[in-house]
Amino acid sequence: MLERAVKSFAKTGRFDESLKLIEEMLEIAPDDAGLSKLKVKSTCTRCDANRFIADDDGRSSMSPEGSHDTYVKEIEAMRREKDYFFKEDGESPIPHRLRHDFNGLAYFPPDPAYRVRAKLIKDPNPQRVVLATSKGVPLIRYGALEFEVEGTKQRLAAFKSVPQPGHHHADESLFIPFRDATSGKETYGACRYLDIEEQPTDDYLIDFNLAYNPYCAYSEDYVCPFPPRENWLTVPIRAGEKNFPLAH
Repeated sequence: MLERAVKSFAKTGRFDESLKLIEEMLEIAPDDAGLSKLKVKSTCTRCDANRFIADDDGRSSMSPEGSHDTYVKEIEAMRREKDYFFKEDGESPIPHRLRHDFNGLAYFPPDPAYRVRAKLIKDPNPQRVVLATSKGVPLIRYGALEFEVEGTKQRLAAFKSVPQPGHHHADESLFIPFRDATSGKETYGACRYLDIEEQPTDDYLIDFNLAYNPYCAYSEDYVCPFPPRENWLTVPIRAGEKNFPLAH
């Protein structure tokens, strides 16, 4: 039952029902729930599909906000590089049977209006949480980013990786899985992701043009974290990656 929910929700559009089932299974037996029998190629914590731009927080190395043309060219160049990786690299998440027909991912046109300023409200005592997947992904809820889109106040919880034993370098990026009013229509039904570099202050710039799909959008061999319900935006975010063109 669970395998069917994990692998088919995006195709059927019954995301709410599938997420409820997975959440119930995790609540009943969070350490396993019989999920170890689910055969998947990888459970990707962030499904680093945006490897070429994930190190950019939308502010540090990108052009100044006033340089519209240069900003657009940089986004388009990153997207071309990612398309090449997806088509040619052995670690591409695109199934081999589809690569011959793969001509690039689908995106909304770069729009600087979707680079929004946000304020991070840090959790006073960050807690370890488990995001719903077939096995559950442990993360630290670091806080919430508050911002506005088209005059509407929105809020997204931000997460950090759980420190691994023996690792001396802390993860300095924030992971933000989210859904919005385009999910299941123009964009992947489960969610999209953002990776934002942690800043020394509480002032951030969220660039939704960098929103990307998890690997499970391209192949059933992957299982990826779902966003918590607090990260379901009420507004459409017509920026970043769209539905996978070769999805069936």
